[in-house]
Amino acid sequence: MLAHNSIVYTDKCLVKIQTIAKNSLVTYNISTVDKEDKILHIPIVDVMCVGKQQVYELSTENGTFIRTTADQKIYTNLGWKELSHIHEGDAVAVRIDFAIPPLKTFNSAWNTVTKIELSNIVDVYKFTIKSYNTIHHGFINGILIHDCE
Repeated sequence: MLAHNSIVYTDKCLVKIQTIAKNSLVTYNISTVDKEDKILHIPIVDVMCVGKQQVYELSTENGTFIRTTADQKIYTNLGWKELSHIHEGDAVAVRIDFAIPPLKTFNSAWNTVTKIELSNIVDVYKFTIKSYNTIHHGFINGILIHDCE
């Protein structure tokens, strides 16, 4: 689950996850990628605050970071791993094209994790995206993560 100020990459703009949760009448489409590295935009069908929890901050060599709970799945060069199983020196998929609206093809890099540290206890959110050809992931703060199906 994601910290309240996590940034969701959508087809229109960058939006805090707590803003999406508060604007239930607006449809947001999260940016994601398919097996051919083409960018897709899939509707977020649910975002819910699940209360306060401990979060950790994972930082990468290019300064990209995410604050999330230990059980959040993140895409690594070894496949999907929960944050609690990722270590400094591992590589995670980081989006490096920050164009809004996004480009049509995925531009990413494997970034080395430089730090994982205990952060704060904050409101956390879980999200679910519409099922599309078994894709259940999107970019949060530039890092490819799995949704909370």
